[in-house]
Amino acid sequence: MLKADKHGKFPLEADIEDVLTSVVFGSLCYLDDTENSIGLCLLKDFLVKAWFDCKGKENKTFIKIVGEIQSVEYKFWPALGGKEPDLIIECHGNNSQQWTLIIEAKYGAPKSGTGDESESDSDNSDGESTEYYDQLADYYSFQKKKHAEGELYLLYVTHHTTFPTNDMKSSLDKLNKQNDHNADDRLGWLPWRELSPLIQEEIDKGRNNEHRGKAALLEDLYAYLTKRGLAPFTGEWGSRMGVQLQPLPKKPDIIFYANMENNKGGQNGR
Repeated sequence: MLKADKHGKFPLEADIEDVLTSVVFGSLCYLDDTENSIGLCLLKDFLVKAWFDCKGKENKTFIKIVGEIQSVEYKFWPALGGKEPDLIIECHGNNSQQWTLIIEAKYGAPKSGTGDESESDSDNSDGESTEYYDQLADYYSFQKKKHAEGELYLLYVTHHTTFPTNDMKSSLDKLNKQNDHNADDRLGWLPWRELSPLIQEEIDKGRNNEHRGKAALLEDLYAYLTKRGLAPFTGEWGSRMGVQLQPLPKKPDIIFYANMENNKGGQNGR
């Protein structure tokens, strides 16, 4: 997939969050073959860049628990409450500690669920009744009810360059109405743009010199993110690799995403 993109074989309509999720987290998964592997280190360094609450605050508890991760299990598009979050990562830490991280990814498309109480979601497969559908709040609630034990976090990984206050606030408001008073510390935002500098640092440090295949994968992943405007800047390395920055439009093509939804043939959850 990365090679097809590098040689200009990716169709424009492939630039959606499903492909982005697969390319980024799939690559980290393949690089995660040993303890303290490149893939696991990159994942942990990426996750600690998250901001929480509806104002964008650092969460020291989350940073600590991420730092203690020893291994992870990736579950792409799992069924959850009649919907499909993009990714669930089961994290294993010290002393058999296990906790769950939900990833909901966006690339230009808006968050599903408007916060309108007329947008009912009472007929989901778990038989739950909700005030209205909110993608982040409902994924969090469904997973929490499904697995009551263990810590649970959700990260909203997006294209935004600044904290998406409205998206986060509407989700937190719904959870607070459900008397989930810990939600402010459990729902966070993580910008895609935080990952590419970490990848470049990994390449520059030369930690992967013994494994040329891993170095090539990192280089292709960096180029993929940069072409899609998901890097702070291309820099000297990007220029050397022939990467041309293609900024993401400020406003998503609503017609395009509507057509993509219609072509899914009734699939649930995006």
